[in-house]
Amino acid sequence: MKHLFLGFSLLLVLQLHAQFKLEGRVIDRKNQQAIPLAHIQLLETGQGTTTDSAGYFILIGEVPVKSTLFIQANGYESKYISTMEDLSIHLVIPLESDHVTDVDEVRVDTKSMEISNRHMFSVDYQKINNLNRISNVNFGEALAKIPGVYQSSTGNGISKPVIRGMQGMRVLTFMNGLRVEGQQWGGDHGMGVSSLGIGSVEVVKGPASLLFGADALGGVLYFVDEPYANNGKQSIEFQQSFHLASMGSATSFLWKKSGSKYRGLFGVSYTSHADFQLPNHHFAYNTRFEELVLKASVSWNHANSVQHLRLVSNQVKTGIPGESEDSLLIANGFQSEQRGRSMILPTQYFQNHCASFEKKWFFKQQELSFLFGQTLNQLKEFEESYAENAMDMNLWNSSAQVKWTKKWKDVYQLTAGYQGMFQFNRNGLTAIEKLMPNAHTFDQGVFSVLKVQVNEKCQLTTGLRMDVRMLSTMDSMQGQAPLSRQFARPNGSIGWRVQESKKLNWQVHVSSGYRAPHLTELLANGFHHGALRYEIGSQKLTSERALQLDFTMDYSSEHVDWSINPFYTFFSNFIYLNPLDSLIGGMPVFQYEQMDHVQMYGVDARVHFHIHRMEKLHVESNLSYLRFANASSQSVSLVPQPRISTTIRYQVDFGQKWKLSSIECIHSANFQQIQVATFEKPSKFYQVCHASIHVQHQGPHFMDIELSAKNLFNANYIDHLSRLKNIQMPSQGRSFILSFKWKITSD
Repeated sequence: MKHLFLGFSLLLVLQLHAQFKLEGRVIDRKNQQAIPLAHIQLLETGQGTTTDSAGYFILIGEVPVKSTLFIQANGYESKYISTMEDLSIHLVIPLESDHVTDVDEVRVDTKSMEISNRHMFSVDYQKINNLNRISNVNFGEALAKIPGVYQSSTGNGISKPVIRGMQGMRVLTFMNGLRVEGQQWGGDHGMGVSSLGIGSVEVVKGPASLLFGADALGGVLYFVDEPYANNGKQSIEFQQSFHLASMGSATSFLWKKSGSKYRGLFGVSYTSHADFQLPNHHFAYNTRFEELVLKASVSWNHANSVQHLRLVSNQVKTGIPGESEDSLLIANGFQSEQRGRSMILPTQYFQNHCASFEKKWFFKQQELSFLFGQTLNQLKEFEESYAENAMDMNLWNSSAQVKWTKKWKDVYQLTAGYQGMFQFNRNGLTAIEKLMPNAHTFDQGVFSVLKVQVNEKCQLTTGLRMDVRMLSTMDSMQGQAPLSRQFARPNGSIGWRVQESKKLNWQVHVSSGYRAPHLTELLANGFHHGALRYEIGSQKLTSERALQLDFTMDYSSEHVDWSINPFYTFFSNFIYLNPLDSLIGGMPVFQYEQMDHVQMYGVDARVHFHIHRMEKLHVESNLSYLRFANASSQSVSLVPQPRISTTIRYQVDFGQKWKLSSIECIHSANFQQIQVATFEKPSKFYQVCHASIHVQHQGPHFMDIELSAKNLFNANYIDHLSRLKNIQMPSQGRSFILSFKWKITSD
């Protein structure tokens, strides 16, 4: 790590730069009145400021000659504009009023710095603060509030994202452009990503191999850091929450500062939860966990470039519930009348360390970017004793990306690039068990994307990509000789977007993807304790292919905002876990198999409205529905339950410095799942309710106090994707949460 920091420091060389003064005013387009407290942000650098009481703002420092301003204000449509090379001009920025923007504002695609509904993919953009309006025990729980996104959990400490029924190696995670590899093939640990310092998440649902590479067969989670402090300011944010059902607490500290050239961020968080309480008032044995997160980043810019250096360390210790050597599993055997917090066996230590450096150069009609990243994932499990490792796995992942963008007359835009990744998986010398052998994986991909603005209302986007993966093991495993395989596949996408009017637009796109089988799917033959199953692999597996047709229609008016997104995906050589009618060591046996053809179809839909003259009352409901079909009567396993989630939020907004900000209720109806694989158990209908109250103090010393109730009516339910379903362990019972956030802003 020392040499890594020295290498980064060598990049801080003297370059030509220009001092600038960008000033302007934000006004209401209808009445020409000033809009105070509007937020102005330079997307390329993260610099920002806020308008004063008269709507004026000033940014002084250094900035690329070609920049993009993002402007947002409560009650108004957000927008972005491109600055001119002559930065001495005074900008006047009019905004259109919009009653629903505080809930669903204009979405910004942080990867291409364009509005995401103009991208070739259907992107669901969510602010993390909105997902955390009712505090969550883990990050996966927050993400599962997004339409089409679920979580596969093992108690509170282990949560993995599921996008339209796809999980594991089919779902990729990116953090500020860096691909985060956390051995996601396993069901016995989480993502290794915390919400600390994360400002938003963008979800691409379905095949996205064109921009994100092989394995993005099911979708992508793209996380983006919060903006730095406003220009010339610094902020300190402290947050504390308490969870009654698990006697848990979460503490976080985040410091941000921004100058004319340099910007910095540092954060730390610590979370500790004991065994959670069940609806029957017993406790789920060994569901305790703790998490420590450290985060730091620095950014600096010159006249035609911007640089970002980011470091993140995520460390989790969690119990592994539901493990037993008995051949007959009894649900009550995994419940206790007393809760515990101290780590006991079996337990797991999971760490993710990420470092990345990104540099972008800006020219008149061109942009060139380079991203280099290094991640290290360490996974250790202890079963019989802390003196010996039952499992010790280390995954090094080095990645690099080069991307070039060229525009012609605001009609054509060509993006071309290269992505490379080298993985080295190594087992510890003292590990008793090996789920996979020591192995190397080398990926290379080249891609190009062409956007054509046909006219003011229509845009065509198309692209091609070629990926090559070379996989080789370094030793034998389970009596099988070392393995060497190579996979290569082209992929493509084409999208068409039409803006019928200011209120209505629609887009349709076709995209393909492919995924090579993972080592575990090829070579597995042993217990997967965290997933509570015995897995058997097959070297006969071949690459998966997918082709998706996706249609999205969005409508937005003064009081109603809705979208509907039906989709159809065709898979060939679909790899899945087939449950067998047998037990080994008390655990059910699953075998990796392939189906020649699988069809997946469904719909994600959302509607948000409020009654005329009751603009503070917001009602939002979303639907997620998914079905699988194939030529035979056999179904795939772990298909999420159909879900309708409805949120009612009232913005009270009265008082002076202290005010009752909002009252919110959420109802989630999860319908029965009878579409199950052979020997897989169906799941019953269940519904769960949550509620929260927020009290805020405005000003330089901002404070938000939250009182929430999760599972308000103490419902006894088991989600279909819960990995504790095998032992009939229900989810957490009623829990009350007290949380407060304190933020100080100063010069």
